Amino acid sequence: MDESFKLVAEIDNLESEVDIIERLLISRLSKRDDLDYGLKILYRDFITMIANISDKIEDAGDEIEIIIALRKV
Repeated sequence: MDESFKLVAEIDNLESEVDIIERLLISRLSKRDDLDYGLKILYRDFITMIANISDKIEDAGDEIEIIIALRKV
């Protein structure tokens, strides 16, 4: 496999890990009794924004993979 494709595959794997961590953090956050509701919402939104960044990076990796494949044709 081409090195570029390996890097894109690694991006996909890391993004999947971020999704798992996002769900775990939001679950833990919802169980916290020491935080008021508004703060929980802010933290949840922050966690979600970080996960959305990883989604965008994965999308960019997919686009790069397509470009690499088209250049080889």
